[in-house]
Amino acid sequence: MASSPQGTQSSQEIKHNRKAQSAGAYTGIMAMYMFATVMAKLLGFGREIFIVDRFSYGAVSDGYILGYSIPDLVYRLLVGGAVTAAVTPILSSAIERDEEDKVWRPISTFYTVILISSFILLTLGEIFSGQIIGFLNPGKSAEVLDIASATSKVIFLQTFFFILIAIINSILSANKVFGLPVFGDSIYNFFCLLAIIFLGAPTKAGAVNVSWGVVFAALCYFLYMAYFAKPYVRNFKPNLDIKQPLFHRILRLAVPSLIADTVIQVNVIIQQSFADQFVGAITSLRNSQTLYNLPYQIIVSAIGPMLLPNISGFLARGANKEASRFFSTSLRSMLFMVFPFVILFGVCAEDTVRAVYQWNPATYTDANVTATASLLQMYSVNMLLQSFIYFINQAFYARQKSWIALVTSTLTIMLNPLFSWFYINVLDMGLQSLTMATVSYNLVILLVSYQLMKRHVPEIKIGKMGRFTVTGLVAGFLSFSVLLLMKSAMPLPEEKIMQLVQYVLFAVGGIGSYFLAALAMGMPEAQVVIRMFTSFRDRLKRKNA
Repeated sequence: MASSPQGTQSSQEIKHNRKAQSAGAYTGIMAMYMFATVMAKLLGFGREIFIVDRFSYGAVSDGYILGYSIPDLVYRLLVGGAVTAAVTPILSSAIERDEEDKVWRPISTFYTVILISSFILLTLGEIFSGQIIGFLNPGKSAEVLDIASATSKVIFLQTFFFILIAIINSILSANKVFGLPVFGDSIYNFFCLLAIIFLGAPTKAGAVNVSWGVVFAALCYFLYMAYFAKPYVRNFKPNLDIKQPLFHRILRLAVPSLIADTVIQVNVIIQQSFADQFVGAITSLRNSQTLYNLPYQIIVSAIGPMLLPNISGFLARGANKEASRFFSTSLRSMLFMVFPFVILFGVCAEDTVRAVYQWNPATYTDANVTATASLLQMYSVNMLLQSFIYFINQAFYARQKSWIALVTSTLTIMLNPLFSWFYINVLDMGLQSLTMATVSYNLVILLVSYQLMKRHVPEIKIGKMGRFTVTGLVAGFLSFSVLLLMKSAMPLPEEKIMQLVQYVLFAVGGIGSYFLAALAMGMPEAQVVIRMFTSFRDRLKRKNA
């Protein structure tokens, strides 16, 4: 697995590392990715905590968060996951067949079209973002909308750097560069955190100043990633030769993925528009989403990057059994690692929110904790659904059937507002309606996606799920029981440091009992986790030797 510029490796090593390999070859890399993502997420949580600390829980924090909605939508309209979904399978397959030179011209055309489109859409966004935000959020106060509009115009500059980073990531992924670039997120979050700490204030000017700091953070992120991409982008030659057949094929792969990825941000915007129950509702929604995404993204970052390029490579050479084995092993490992966090967040939702966000009870009150925790409990269930959907989508992209993601995304965009309206207006569930809607539409999408996978990607079989499910539930029940017992025996302390210590004990007790039960029952996935960290340790020893 290449993890540094080409000059540090022999040509034979680079050629081997760019080919598809078994899941076992990546155990050390997975641990590195988990470590890097934990670091990035800790910095990201610091950023989220200081957003409320510097802006206060209310209009300024709502406006700042809302200001990202349209730039993020434009980013997903332009690239999102589409660049990786379209380019990585084609470039990975070409590398597998030693035919890389044949695909770079149409890939260059695709990148050129994206960059030109970016300039046009980002310019329009700068001009009209305020009007769009106001139109989509008629229930928000004038103060919130004014802050969101001012913030949005600055954040559009960040979007340009993220588009360049997405292009770089698609190239690195296809070339199996899975090492040091993962620390780019940490660099970005570090500079964002500094911007919030030193530039933030509970005013419109404070939100705008932080936005400029975020743009600088994105620039640093881009420069870091560009360093690793240098040996792999030498074949990029800007052109507009749009008549090439392979360019049309890339476009056919990209457009459905583009729309599918855009739907994710559209769903965020839809839920933000429904989150008008009280001032601060958007902040609680963002906080709960950030919390449940922490373990999900850490685990996805450890396993996900290896999935698409390797399955694409196996399928390209007709190794269907190897592709199925890689997919199934990775899926079970991911679900195994996600499940204890579902239990932890479900049982200890208020403890989680209080530990992370309530550093000043005057700015983040007990009522704010309860509001955010009520969302987190339901979102925790969504981690399992989202994990499974993510893997199925990777199978679609690897098989170059990205149109399926368009079908499921279209269904999502229909179900999200329907479920949100139903839970709010018929069942009168308040802000919790939004998490109920998310779980409901993702459950439907999972069932539909699984059926489509069996029909359109028959080469990939999901194996050994029966015993895994039973033993996982047994381990989960033990973890659930341990957490309930600990909560009943340990009342909430008043001092912040003791609250943090208590939460660490909850986490260790819940996750530890789950893991030990899995080991006792001989779950292979528990052994995979152990091998991940021992392989990572061995890699560090070899580098230090």
